[in-house]
Amino acid sequence: MEFALHYLFALGVVALLLLGLNAAACLFARSRAISLEKKTVRILDSAPLTKQAALHVAGVEGRRYLVGTAGNCVAFLAELPCDSGETFA
Repeated sequence: MEFALHYLFALGVVALLLLGLNAAACLFARSRAISLEKKTVRILDSAPLTKQAALHVAGVEGRRYLVGTAGNCVAFLAELPCDSGETFA
């Protein structure tokens, strides 16, 4: 009888731990989704040129910019015209 009580107690502790982890994961996912909505800079598109170089189109407060990256270097290349009806943060 004593073994059964210890077994049930251990199962209850494991169940509470799993419920707590599930609740924490849900809260983390919700806070991450909210923080992603508030971003003012978004990478709209990327195109790799070489192993270490790429072109990126970044959206910042309704404007689009062409940015180049290579190794440890980031360079502003141009401001791009916005398409009519295009919305992003």
